[in-house]
Amino acid sequence: MTRRMTRQRRRILDALRSTTLHPTAAELYDRVRREMPRVSLGTVYRNLKTLVGDGDALQIDTGAGPSHFDGTTRPHHHVTCVSCSSVRDVEVGRMLVMPPRVKGEKRYRFLGHRIEFFGICPECSAAKKRRPALPGRNRRTAARAGG
Repeated sequence: MTRRMTRQRRRILDALRSTTLHPTAAELYDRVRREMPRVSLGTVYRNLKTLVGDGDALQIDTGAGPSHFDGTTRPHHHVTCVSCSSVRDVEVGRMLVMPPRVKGEKRYRFLGHRIEFFGICPECSAAKKRRPALPGRNRRTAARAGG
């Protein structure tokens, strides 16, 4: 059942669709609050739940930290950074198309699939390269210290 598109719900959906990032509810709240200062975080959460339930947005649970949301509802895949938990779209080739029947399973009527990719984003990779080694964190220091 599609619910009425309230002004707040429309603004939240517009904010979600205006970015290629996959913001958390708190990040969306910060963005929407710039134009609607009286909106509450609870209102953003409730409207996101409605938008996801109505099929107007996707909820992405990364397993670490809060859920992220996506305004692109066409079938696509994501990659999650294991360092900062950011989520980005990733395009995959035809090799990952779901077969009409999954081998050995005849009782289900398949509706779709989800493939999850994990890695380290370019920003976290660059930050790690710039970060100086901490004392006591390399093999030579540990060997000299008797560790």
